[in-house]
Amino acid sequence: EDKKSGIIMISVQDRDAQRSARLARGYIDNLNVRIAQLSTSAARREREFLEARLLSIKQQLDESTLQLSKFSSRNMTFDPQIQGKAMIEAASTLQGQLIAAETEISGLDQVYGPENSRVKAASARVGELRSKLRSMSGAGDAKGAAGQLGPSLEQLPLLGNTYYDLARQAKINETVYEVLTRQYELAKVQEAKEVPS
Repeated sequence: EDKKSGIIMISVQDRDAQRSARLARGYIDNLNVRIAQLSTSAARREREFLEARLLSIKQQLDESTLQLSKFSSRNMTFDPQIQGKAMIEAASTLQGQLIAAETEISGLDQVYGPENSRVKAASARVGELRSKLRSMSGAGDAKGAAGQLGPSLEQLPLLGNTYYDLARQAKINETVYEVLTRQYELAKVQEAKEVPS
């Protein structure tokens, strides 16, 4: 072996020149086979590790997204921040309608009296608006009113913590899966490229 260049020279002496050439070539072929096995096995081990890790993280990703979807379905949440903003806007609209209806009742009551059908209809409307506001805010029944399209404003912050924990775990698993997929593809290319000289 030349210490500077790292080149290994093989020479064989024999009475038959062809046999000595075959012996030298045999050493070189054997060396190439061993180098190929060692080089490929290192690349193969990396690919196999990434392959196993990909399977594991894929299962974790599937499980975390399933948990998130089950939680969302069970609690009627999709994004508590957006949902809360929409519910506050809806509650504000209902509150405005309630104030307008109460003002209308007081005017009608002064003109027609409490037994008039218009006053009774306006009173019924005020009662319905108050009921809707109570169900949105979560006052009364902890589960909210039957037929409600989502959790109450009272429940939303508590559900938000769990929702964001599940969403964060799903996002982490998704990111790890994407990174591992890229590394796995690179490892497959590297394994194919590693041909010993």
